[in-house]
Amino acid sequence: MITHRPPAFPLSKALILFVCAAILFLRKPDQFFNPQFWAEDGVFYHSWYIRDWAALIEPYAGYLHTLPRLIAATCWIVGPEYAPHWFVGCAALVSVYVCARSMAPRQLLPGGPLLAFAVVLVPDAFEVLLNVANLQWVVAAGFFLLLTSADPTNRAGAVHDAIASFLAGLTGPFSILLAPLFIIRAAGRRTHISWILAILVTATAAIQVYFVTQYREPAPANTQIQYLNGFEAMGVRLAGSILAGGRITENSPTAIKWTMAALTVLVLGLSAARSNLLRGKANPPLLEAAFTLLLAASLYRCRWVFSDLQHPGYGSRYFFPLQIVLLWMVISWLSETTRPGKWGALAFLLYVTAVNIPRLRESALADLHWADYAPRIRAGEAVTIPINPAGSSWRIPLPARPTATAKSAR
Repeated sequence: MITHRPPAFPLSKALILFVCAAILFLRKPDQFFNPQFWAEDGVFYHSWYIRDWAALIEPYAGYLHTLPRLIAATCWIVGPEYAPHWFVGCAALVSVYVCARSMAPRQLLPGGPLLAFAVVLVPDAFEVLLNVANLQWVVAAGFFLLLTSADPTNRAGAVHDAIASFLAGLTGPFSILLAPLFIIRAAGRRTHISWILAILVTATAAIQVYFVTQYREPAPANTQIQYLNGFEAMGVRLAGSILAGGRITENSPTAIKWTMAALTVLVLGLSAARSNLLRGKANPPLLEAAFTLLLAASLYRCRWVFSDLQHPGYGSRYFFPLQIVLLWMVISWLSETTRPGKWGALAFLLYVTAVNIPRLRESALADLHWADYAPRIRAGEAVTIPINPAGSSWRIPLPARPTATAKSAR
């Protein structure tokens, strides 16, 4: 029988979530004062403008993005003038939701509020926080938390888990990776709700697999996969990024990069051994298995650019949930009964926080004057809107529409 752990800290969850939201604000204040679209934000807004609700079943990059498309589909509530505000606000709410989920009574990971703070303090978040374009990577962290939660004890909890698994499963390709783990989880628990979730996640995985098989990824010409560079990239962007504050790069000595990669594997192995010891065979180290699968999938996706992947900030979305899980693993060691384990984990977390503070504040996005285009969108005029990253080819090409049928006039 699974028992709920008591709250680890006396602070109210509302206060903790307020602090998490404040951290998001301090990291990217410009996104609150002057919100801007980022990259695929334009894709989702454009698809909604052209196809309306039919955009929900439109894949992008080979799979569905249900939650971002739902956010785009509901931005008519605020009108075109405040569409970027809506996107940023919804992204912030989803991030705070994941923080809340990490402190839920049913969450089996020890750590309490520290788990929530890890979500908003993860260092490598350049292109992830406070935009809808990469919201799937925040959702992935929430998906991991669902995997490691105890079964709900009431109908409301069961409904919540079902909705969460459905939305997470159809937002990004992560259900493909996690479906086998949800099945293992259900086989170990032998409860109706665990099997229902396993079936739901497997169903969403099947849908995503269908779209993935229809997608043909363009491969660069005359490019060879440098597998050793992939191992180095893992070290640079995981243990290296967390421990050195982003100072380890492609130009760092190979020995350092390999040491960081080995340290990443060591933390993973120790966490898996500890998890298996504490939970027993009925609850295997699912979080560690999910981490391994996502790491393998991310490296495979980036197999052509392993060298570029060692530059700080490049492809940070692929490492965002992985860094969160690494921090969660170390945070869970605070529950150790031995003083060396407890104090060692605490010292590590304090060091990581101190070394990464300088890069937590993200640079402001360029102001591309969305407000200048909003009246033309509302009027149904044809307009092409530049969006961030500034100076790139990202644009939102909106066709002319009769004023009476323009979504923005509703």
